[in-house]
Amino acid sequence: MTPEKLFEEKQHIVETVIKQNFKTIKQAEFVAKVNNMELNDLLQAGQLTLWEICLKKDLEQIKNLDGYIARAIKFTIMKEIHRKGKAIKLTSSVTWEERKKFEFSSIDFEINGRTEQDFLAATHINVEEEVITSIQCQEAINKLKPVERLILVKNSHGFSDEEIAIEIGSNRGAVNKRRNRAIKKINSNYEQNKKNHLLQQVI
Repeated sequence: MTPEKLFEEKQHIVETVIKQNFKTIKQAEFVAKVNNMELNDLLQAGQLTLWEICLKKDLEQIKNLDGYIARAIKFTIMKEIHRKGKAIKLTSSVTWEERKKFEFSSIDFEINGRTEQDFLAATHINVEEEVITSIQCQEAINKLKPVERLILVKNSHGFSDEEIAIEIGSNRGAVNKRRNRAIKKINSNYEQNKKNHLLQQVI
């Protein structure tokens, strides 16, 4: 099947992913708006990801192609919202939960159809603790090679080793080794903890 035909056949997945993640198209439109985007931006991001997948070779090796496409589209859309939805620039390594802590809320009082006393309110956050944690996290991530970061991020979003292997032009075993190597770089006690766990089982 040509990439064009595959794209046409799978194009419905883009809208399906948006509906599944935002419940309705109207809600997706609202989320896009509050994140400095339009609904069409989400659709285009999903379609671009789909097209890039359609151009890949060895797609027949993926057991559930629709599931793989859906996860890839969701990953791209969430990344776009994460990237464009902030006046403050954040690195892509910041999690969604951490990202939400940077939110500013506009509190409006509606009086007779008019907005009165519009002001910004910030939540109570231990800024020093958050900054230190963020710096430590970023320092750990910086130790990784780009491909190692990609593998960890993709794994966290539900991609299998086989799917990641196809994306980076490798094999399952190599992906597994690179992931373990990345974890050891971030957590120097990873191997020791693993040994202790096995030792406890033997004892």
